[in-house]
Amino acid sequence: MKKLFLIIIILLKTMGISFADDPNDPNLILKCRMLEDGVKIDIFYEHDLNQSFLFKILKYNKNEIAYKYDNSSTIEYIFNRDTKLLTSVDDNQISNYAICNDTDDLKRVILESNKKLAWKIKEKYLKPECLSNSNLDVWDSFDNYQEYFTRYLGKEAEDPLEDNEFINFYTNIGLYLNKEIPLNDKFAPSWNGDWNNNEDILSLSLDLSDCIEQNSTSKVHINKSHFFISELENINIDEAKVLAPHIKNQFINIKEFTINEHTDDGYNYSFSSIFGILDIDGKLIMVPLKN
Repeated sequence: MKKLFLIIIILLKTMGISFADDPNDPNLILKCRMLEDGVKIDIFYEHDLNQSFLFKILKYNKNEIAYKYDNSSTIEYIFNRDTKLLTSVDDNQISNYAICNDTDDLKRVILESNKKLAWKIKEKYLKPECLSNSNLDVWDSFDNYQEYFTRYLGKEAEDPLEDNEFINFYTNIGLYLNKEIPLNDKFAPSWNGDWNNNEDILSLSLDLSDCIEQNSTSKVHINKSHFFISELENINIDEAKVLAPHIKNQFINIKEFTINEHTDDGYNYSFSSIFGILDIDGKLIMVPLKN
């Protein structure tokens, strides 16, 4: 009986049928970048073939995966696991559709280098994603700035849309820097508890050690999102006396900008602010001055 069972298993494997019982099989997740006339374009998406309600797997072996959307679809997709090429087949017409699980495209992909929209710092440039992933901007929920308001002013905003003192706080945040708000202070937010077991740390000073690069990047794809600067304007350094009067360090530069994040699943977010960059003890630090 055991011998017969083994023969059946071998036959089924040669027929391309998978026994992948893991409902979250990483081999069935295709992270793709679309092609147009054989050239990569700036559209990224993911097909998670573990979602059996959405996809039907037709073949799955070491060479390729063939699948289609639910039974109503006539288009078949074939992913070559060696070349990483995903083709679409419709009425016997074969088209090169995308490149999937390419290690180059799973990393940070520079989509545009526009010096007019890239924040230059001395002889290098700021990575645009650092503007969006910094905790310096005001979240849609206001949660981060409510934490700052409580920590540094000892107050709570019952309604962040109506509390004038809170509105003035986050709008003119530079007025509080190096006065109520120490530079380079960081803390664990109240929703996360213990600092030592906490990855979600809040701070109104951003260390730029990992945010500087040689390339004048103005648009980048990373972590399933496009980050891009759509407006960038120099602010006179002397304006720091008004925007942040308690900071005595000399600003390297101050800019007003608009940064955008467009995720691959369709969520769009943008904000405009004025940030400044300081050199403190040999480290470049970014702070918000006006939101």
